[in-house]
Amino acid sequence: MKYQYIFSTAIFIFFLLSWNMSYGQIKAVNDKGEKIILYPDGSWEYDKEEENTGENDKNKSNSGEGTSYSSSDIIEASEDLTRRYRTVRSQKEELLQQEVILKKRLSNYKKEIEQERARGNFPSSTQEEKEYLANVKKMNKEIKQITKERKSLAKEEKQYKKILTLPSDKLMASYQKLMVKEQLTSDEEKKKKKGWNPLAILQPKEEDPAAKAKADYEKQLEEVRKKNAEVFDAKLALAKQRIVKLQTYEQEESNYDVEAPCDIAFDEVDNFTGVRKRGTVRQLLFSAIEDRYESGMKGKGYVVGEGFISEVNGKNYMLIMDFMIRSKNASKDFGGIKKGGRLFIQLMSGKTITLKSNKSDRGEYNVAKRYTLFKGYYALNKSDIKALQESEVSVVRIHWANGFKDYPVTELDFFKNQLNCIKSKKK
Repeated sequence: MKYQYIFSTAIFIFFLLSWNMSYGQIKAVNDKGEKIILYPDGSWEYDKEEENTGENDKNKSNSGEGTSYSSSDIIEASEDLTRRYRTVRSQKEELLQQEVILKKRLSNYKKEIEQERARGNFPSSTQEEKEYLANVKKMNKEIKQITKERKSLAKEEKQYKKILTLPSDKLMASYQKLMVKEQLTSDEEKKKKKGWNPLAILQPKEEDPAAKAKADYEKQLEEVRKKNAEVFDAKLALAKQRIVKLQTYEQEESNYDVEAPCDIAFDEVDNFTGVRKRGTVRQLLFSAIEDRYESGMKGKGYVVGEGFISEVNGKNYMLIMDFMIRSKNASKDFGGIKKGGRLFIQLMSGKTITLKSNKSDRGEYNVAKRYTLFKGYYALNKSDIKALQESEVSVVRIHWANGFKDYPVTELDFFKNQLNCIKSKKK
């Protein structure tokens, strides 16, 4: 009986110790953030289950799985990519328009010169041929540069469009790579600059690269918008002026239904030759303020062009122009008008009339009126007269000795009034 009691007591103590060891362990976190297991005797060990779980999470993170982004980050990245896409597309379309305009301008310029060459009017000198070739080379270079920039923008547009179609996680990953690539490109450009310090990359950066890249982009975008707005406003203002002028003419014609004033300035017969000469009253053709002259012409002056139609024996017609430039250095800056120098008249119908000067003129400075006067004498044939009577004029181009210059016409119906007047006053 005594041994049976001792055996029962031993079994009870064994089960008690087993229970204590089983339920006495405690899971905890140490001061390093690591998960461990504490035992009643004061010993401890790492929680192996948590280690395995952490290792699996780490592997998933390294493989790109399980990466999460906040909705605000995804929205901000999408908006930035959309802005970039729209800006690049707008710039590409603008460059395409410029490219088309330049190509058309070059084609018209070549065609115009070839027509003059066929008539035997070009070139009048070796220097003029060199100027023509230099202008063609310059325009081709501009077209090539614009084409290169347009293709580069098209590549960027395609890249942004592709990223925007990706799922959220891949979109964010591609966006971050794009930001890093832009920063690396910026660093490479800094290396090329004089005085670049290679140790600077080891210094801590105060600004976030992504934030800086975004700020630079916003600044460039604002500059582009400002420039486009200025160009658009200038073109819109010019268009409005011309529309108002045309509407004014139409309103005056419809309200009053009268013809433009027609006066003959002189009608005389030469006593020795018996030749009859007639001419209309001088009328304004254009006026402009020049801030910069092209093709080597320098200086600043107020340019006015006035003229009238002269008739000899009722069949020979001539346009006589007075070009007044408010500058005493105009003869040096413009070089005067050469014999054979051309006057190009751009009609509203799209046709161009080319007239040749019968005389040369170096200009004469009027001290009292403080301007230099150049006189141009341009013969008119039947086809020129017919075309000028049928359409208004938009622009005239004067062939100065030092280069060409375009002047927007102030009086659109100058030639119609002058020619109709002198023909209607025949006796």
